[in-house]
Amino acid sequence: MSKNSDKTENKKMIKRGCVSSKKEINEAERSVVAYGNTKSIDSYNEVLLPTGWTFERFDKNPIMPWSHSYRLPPVGRIPWRKTDNVGLLFKGIFAKTAFAEEIWGLYRDDFMRAFSVGYEQVDAVYPNDEENYMALIEEWQIPGRPRLIGTRQALYEVSAVVYRRTRTRW
Repeated sequence: MSKNSDKTENKKMIKRGCVSSKKEINEAERSVVAYGNTKSIDSYNEVLLPTGWTFERFDKNPIMPWSHSYRLPPVGRIPWRKTDNVGLLFKGIFAKTAFAEEIWGLYRDDFMRAFSVGYEQVDAVYPNDEENYMALIEEWQIPGRPRLIGTRQALYEVSAVVYRRTRTRW
């Protein structure tokens, strides 16, 4: 892949984070179960609906990069992901490398809680489409008026991150 095509590819990718209460830690497996994204209004004043995720691209290589870096080896892999009424839930298993060991320890010991999704926004509803917009606000019980409601987004990856801007903790 040429340098230019890599830059073009990255222009489509959006990154949004979630500070997530870990739902489960498994020390023997070196894994964490957490949300990579939730239906909450984020700090960009946007909402991504859990039912909008598509996984075709992600499922071909379900890795967990460090902070969306594709120049470094991943810190883990994601054996499963699913959506529920809260958001995108996943299980991340950390690699057995020195750097991944350090990152795993920070999650395990509760120094880090954030994950961030890299994705492409495929379809969204905006406030100027008032009928559909208000129907989604009511259906999903979204407080406030987000700039957009993502109804279809293609997941590229879920990254382990120090922190990404977000408003709600889960």
